Amino acid sequence: MKISKVNNTRGFTLIETLGVIILIAIIISILYPNVVKTIDIFVLDGAHNKLYQDLRLVKMQALKTEQLSRISFPYFGPQNYYVLHLPNRTKINYLPDGINFSTLNTGGSDFYNPEVVFAPDGVPWGGATIGISNKQGDTKYVVIAAVSGRIRKSEVLPGF
Repeated sequence: MKISKVNNTRGFTLIETLGVIILIAIIISILYPNVVKTIDIFVLDGAHNKLYQDLRLVKMQALKTEQLSRISFPYFGPQNYYVLHLPNRTKINYLPDGINFSTLNTGGSDFYNPEVVFAPDGVPWGGATIGISNKQGDTKYVVIAAVSGRIRKSEVLPGF
């Protein structure tokens, strides 16, 4: 009976494996900040779209039910939520972590409870500019025209 030695020389050496791991670590360290910033921008975009849709919902509910509908932004407590006051229900919506209100100019008389009120004909009681920001300082705005009630999204503060 013949016993043969198995000499398997296939595979990678420790040096080659460490070289590949170090190369992957360098690539990840270069790309990580850009990936995090991109994710933060996507989260801000999502919150911006949600706020825009909620304002349109409040306006449409006022038109549909022919009753006042409003959205309020309470100053007391954390500054990361808003309240929808619809004719048939009240709903609290929270902004995602890391997103906060940066601008709340609703033109209302109550400084501590700014709100946007839509009349039964869908026209707001005044114009508004609502801005939200992420941790990096990126800001997006939702603007409500005082006369027409048009709701639009904006990347820049209106008037600038």
